[in-house]
Amino acid sequence: MLGDRVESSPAVSLDGSFVYVGCYDHHLYCLRVEDGRVAWRYRTGGEVKSSPVVDQETGWVVFGSHDKHLHCLCEDGEAKWVLQVSSGSIFSSPCIGGGLVIAATLDGVVCGVDKVSGHVRWRVALGKPVFSSPVIYSKGIVFGTVEGLVLSYSLNGTPLWEFKTGGSIFSSPFALKLSDTLEVISIGSHDGCVYFFTHQGELMAKYCNSSPVYATPFLYLGEDVYTFGAVVCETLGRCSTLRVRVGGKENEDTTQRADVEVMWEHEFSGELFASPVYHGNRLWVGCRDDFLYCFDAVLR
Repeated sequence: MLGDRVESSPAVSLDGSFVYVGCYDHHLYCLRVEDGRVAWRYRTGGEVKSSPVVDQETGWVVFGSHDKHLHCLCEDGEAKWVLQVSSGSIFSSPCIGGGLVIAATLDGVVCGVDKVSGHVRWRVALGKPVFSSPVIYSKGIVFGTVEGLVLSYSLNGTPLWEFKTGGSIFSSPFALKLSDTLEVISIGSHDGCVYFFTHQGELMAKYCNSSPVYATPFLYLGEDVYTFGAVVCETLGRCSTLRVRVGGKENEDTTQRADVEVMWEHEFSGELFASPVYHGNRLWVGCRDDFLYCFDAVLR
């Protein structure tokens, strides 16, 4: 048992021996996978709601805290560096790529930090909270804002593209590479829609529901390079799997470059805020009826 409530998602060490998770008691915990015992814990100055991320080159653990700092730890729990990004707390999870840690704050600052030195390379002030976790894709980073914008920047901090949805965005994006020439980015909005973009920021399609989408959509490869699937969870309790066909011939709307087909739906007895995960022909969905559901599913 940890010291308080846990909202952070866990991350696994490079060798698979440890799990890192943040806690409301101001600590990041390192737990042994084999027996669940605490290997070490690291104290910050505020609740740790940000999900940690493990650098795939060094094994360092990076996360944000409500103490308004970004923390980078070595595998033994010692601080590599600690940085106050802005005057806002950090709720979303950082991402790592191109030698940078990308982080977003609740006072609307997004920045690129040198992962070795902890020095800020660039900073963008948006002026509104960012709950969405930035994701790295082939062109740079992408994330959503409470103003309903999907924003993309290069790893140098240069604006690339933006798209305005009809509601606030708390969902994080999901990026999936279909081929050498096409990458898909999906994100949910509180306007009740899930949006699908190309890596160039062009809207491919959108799928609209009857309730807001807080959870991050889960994307997976389809039967060929022109097809992919998506698992979408609405807050009011519906989970759907979608088949998206790129460049559908029946689609005459030039702004909609893909066809979306609903393949499966399930109505839960509680709200859905957790993001779904598909692995090993099983679909996992957490629900606010206090249950974790597992479905046998072969998604193609």
